[in-house]
Amino acid sequence: MPNKSENEKIYPLVQTEIQRYVMAHLMPQCTSEPLRFSERELARTLKVNRLTVHRAAEDLLRREYLIRIPGRRGLFLNPDCQTSLMGEKYYGVLFGKGSVPVLTMEENQILKGFFTAGQNETYIDCQFLTLTGQSSERIAMEIMSYPLHALIWFFPRPEMYPVIDLLMEKSLPLAIVNPVKDSRIVPYRTNSITIDYSAIGRMFAEKVLESGFRKVIFAGLKSPVFGSFRQTLAGSAFPFSASDFIEYTPENHDPEKLVSLIRKRKTELVVSDGMVFHDLKRLAGLTDFSSLHFLLMPFRYVKNLAAAHPEYPLLFPDFSYDNLLTAIGKNLAAKLAVDAPAAHFPNETLSVIKPNKINERNLL
Repeated sequence: MPNKSENEKIYPLVQTEIQRYVMAHLMPQCTSEPLRFSERELARTLKVNRLTVHRAAEDLLRREYLIRIPGRRGLFLNPDCQTSLMGEKYYGVLFGKGSVPVLTMEENQILKGFFTAGQNETYIDCQFLTLTGQSSERIAMEIMSYPLHALIWFFPRPEMYPVIDLLMEKSLPLAIVNPVKDSRIVPYRTNSITIDYSAIGRMFAEKVLESGFRKVIFAGLKSPVFGSFRQTLAGSAFPFSASDFIEYTPENHDPEKLVSLIRKRKTELVVSDGMVFHDLKRLAGLTDFSSLHFLLMPFRYVKNLAAAHPEYPLLFPDFSYDNLLTAIGKNLAAKLAVDAPAAHFPNETLSVIKPNKINERNLL
């Protein structure tokens, strides 16, 4: 298939995106006097059907961003809308390699914190992007063709870092988020907001020491969480060795192999930041839970699973994962949801957040 020329449209624009283009690129030019709005010229600029532009213009006319002037033909940009547009913000959201987005509960919680922090803005909207370009230059051009205030990129793969370099050169404000599930991905050299995985590992280890169990298996990711977990136990002279680790990831998980190891070693506690919680039902059918406990990452849906199945002996480290994800979202807002977002900022690492202690007076 021949490559698309630079003059061809990069992706099919819809009416909403045309309206965003008008607000982000045309309205700032209209400061005092109404400026003529040309459907034909905009259709040519964006390389879209004029009927699509006409329908978008009708909606902008209804919302009074475009106006008619008695005695003059056509539509005009309304300068009176400049004040309301001061708070208009449009954010792009990307995942991994820019494939079709699948919003997990963790990412949803991060975006919830982001939009909650920006709720004082006049209007905030988010566009989930799907990339079609092949080269770094083409992908960067594709992203820049969206009328974005800023970009949020969840766990970009290292092969996408050249794209980020190009976006930074073009001064597009962006923030990179590396949640715990992708702790194996090395953060970009700047503009990254990540989690203190070492602190999470220490809290797993503290819970193990507190539990009193001695025969422990860590079934999860060979990540900074595990590294810190093992180091903390070693500092406490806890009998935990490399043979007590089994890789248990989305790509490599085997409940029968795990159960075989549990029986062989008479395991009392399985610690996991990996896929174990997805296999709990299968594990329950393979082994007896009466003398076995699980220490899992405190995802909200895993806690919901624990509430729905009290027969599953589940333990959790003593921190609020939801609060930590919300804090990431608020941190994103502090970097991007301002009048003049910074194109560059130093990497930041957020540590675990302890649950709020209940004040007994508040229960009276």
